[in-house]
Amino acid sequence: MGKGKTYRITVIETGGEFTGGTITDKETVEVVKKKIEDGEMSSMFDFGEGDYFDACSFNDFFGIYGPHVPGCKVRIEESNDEDFEETYEGPIEETDIRTFMSSNPYPDKITKDELRIYTHKYEKRIHTEFTITPPEGEELDLKDIYLGGMNMDETMFTDDEILEHILYIPKKDLDPYLEEYSEQPLEDDEDRQELMEELIGEIFSEAPELAKKITGKHSIYEDNSEGKGEWENDYVKIVDSTDEILFEGGAY
Repeated sequence: MGKGKTYRITVIETGGEFTGGTITDKETVEVVKKKIEDGEMSSMFDFGEGDYFDACSFNDFFGIYGPHVPGCKVRIEESNDEDFEETYEGPIEETDIRTFMSSNPYPDKITKDELRIYTHKYEKRIHTEFTITPPEGEELDLKDIYLGGMNMDETMFTDDEILEHILYIPKKDLDPYLEEYSEQPLEDDEDRQELMEELIGEIFSEAPELAKKITGKHSIYEDNSEGKGEWENDYVKIVDSTDEILFEGGAY
């Protein structure tokens, strides 16, 4: 089958870089505690002998960059060749693109010798761009696009939902996923796309193996993602094993 029309979609909104991780090295833990005690803690510092501290590098829990999804603006362009023509630019709510919460990281326990560290740096006008090329002769149905956001309310205690997954799941592919999750056959008159919109958040929350299967087959990877080029803040939060906040700053 030949190449069909190509669609370029751009998600546009303020967002930024968000990280969460664990400081396990004993020397680094002590240096960080000393910086906090001396009132000198920041997201980056040099602590001698070639050792450099970068809070964003501690991202074993999560590390994500992109725009906030709910309320974002989208630009839709289409092309049969190399030139794209804009067909829509406006609120995502006025399109059929689906949005859902794809994850909500909850911190696990750390040992008394470790520290948990979180960062976020806001950036305006992030443009995340991706392309979809349906089979030749088929038009893109926006109902087949699902944008999943990582919710930060358990870690940063903010309402940020940063773009984590871009999924293109054609209607014809939905039955096996819906039946596996519901554990029963679908009725002939059920609207598959509406049902998937209703259930996809639950699937990612309660059925991780099925969610992994879906992302493995239907993920669309961004072609480009960049923002204004200036960070709007430099937030760092450090907590210990008792969840006591030892340091929090930079949320300007």
